[in-house]
Amino acid sequence: MIDPTARIDATATIAADAEIGPNVIVGAQSTIGSGTKVMANAVIGPWTTIGENNIIHFGAIVGHDPQDFGYHGEECYLVMGNGNIVREYATLHRGNRPGTTTTVGDNNFFMVQSHVAHNCIIGNSIILAGGALLAGHVEVADRAIISGNCVVHQFCRIGRFAMLRGLSRTSRDVPPFCIMDGTHTVRTLNLVGLRRNGFDPKRVRAVKNAFKTLFLSGLAMPTAVAKVEAELEVTADVQELLDFIKSAKRGVCFGKSAGVAALRCQKMSSVGSTTSPRCEEQKVSGRHRTARRTFAAKYRPRDSKWFRATRMPVHSGSSCSQQRASVAWDKNRNSITRQRTSRTNASNSITVD
Repeated sequence: MIDPTARIDATATIAADAEIGPNVIVGAQSTIGSGTKVMANAVIGPWTTIGENNIIHFGAIVGHDPQDFGYHGEECYLVMGNGNIVREYATLHRGNRPGTTTTVGDNNFFMVQSHVAHNCIIGNSIILAGGALLAGHVEVADRAIISGNCVVHQFCRIGRFAMLRGLSRTSRDVPPFCIMDGTHTVRTLNLVGLRRNGFDPKRVRAVKNAFKTLFLSGLAMPTAVAKVEAELEVTADVQELLDFIKSAKRGVCFGKSAGVAALRCQKMSSVGSTTSPRCEEQKVSGRHRTARRTFAAKYRPRDSKWFRATRMPVHSGSSCSQQRASVAWDKNRNSITRQRTSRTNASNSITVD
């Protein structure tokens, strides 16, 4: 069924049972497969192939020109598989050079205002949450989850079963089975995702042991990879993780303890060190806490609750013009001393603890 207000190019091919809603635009040489539903105001660009049973919601744009200064209208493609859901105002662009293709697999879910740039390769059963942005040439493997407002740099890869937490960003490859947070920092394994997808305890244990060595030991990545291959059980899942790391061209996300481990190594290599690195770290952090507390106590703002609680009430028999107050810091007793002087030269010193 095609709404009469839709604008369909004469060279487009639309299956007989596809649904095209009001004001939909379908570009030249595009194909829309059986059972696909395109809702109102959506745009299907030229040279775009959409498979079967997809649902494209209001205002979504699939197969439009790439956002690239080097593109000048050449023929390039977007190919989408079956069973995908593209929600409101999501955008998926074609390749950016003649003959290149943006590829989308099956059963993916593109949420509101998510973006897939030119030449991306999207696998199967992927969730791209609201506001998530994939730059050009990004590859996302099967069943990865990219949470809301995440940003992925161009040419990065997202491994199988990986998960990016909300508001995170990466300019490195995200290894399979892992959860990434912050700025390309691997936090832990995606245990919930692995169990939901049929990983038994033995498979999970093997991946977990490799993960600890690769990302939590503080070893350099080549050394950690060699240690896993030499000392641990290398199952098919572990081999997939190792192959992903070895083939990385932009580097791989690092573990959360990398910075602490480097600090420990530096301190242990220092000459004449008689205390453990852990003790040294505790001393440094303790000094920092003390300095912060001293600064906060000394320079509290005058309009704070603490200052107002220390103010002395004005006697009812005196006028403001007859009194003036000054605050002095008593470093020895760590208290506030108020000195009040009146025009009658009567002095009264009051100490408030």
